[in-house]
Amino acid sequence: MTISRVLTPLFVCLFVVRLLVVVCIISGNADLERKLVSSLLQLIERERQGENVNRHVLKNLLRMLIALRVYRQSFEAPFMKATESFYETEAQRLINELNVPDYLAHVSKRLNEEVGISPLRIA
Repeated sequence: MTISRVLTPLFVCLFVVRLLVVVCIISGNADLERKLVSSLLQLIERERQGENVNRHVLKNLLRMLIALRVYRQSFEAPFMKATESFYETEAQRLINELNVPDYLAHVSKRLNEEVGISPLRIA
């Protein structure tokens, strides 16, 4: 028996235990859950505004929400609302500033950016 065969189940077990601890902490603390969602939405907003954010961290946080099974109940609705608000405001501004081909190019660029952080793509 190799050391990796012994350690791998141990690491998996430790990961599951840690995950369960995080689930208990987050699900038992509405304030912590709210802060986590708010921080994640702020990070996404900063990225949408052109600020350089660590996408690896962003994707890992989204993966964590999915793994904890709190994505849909805690994050999805606020995320969709923030997304709608951001793009509605941007569209109203840009529709008056850009010609049609430039506006469509911008929309295409934005769609590609959103696909990059889509939970369907992350999971």
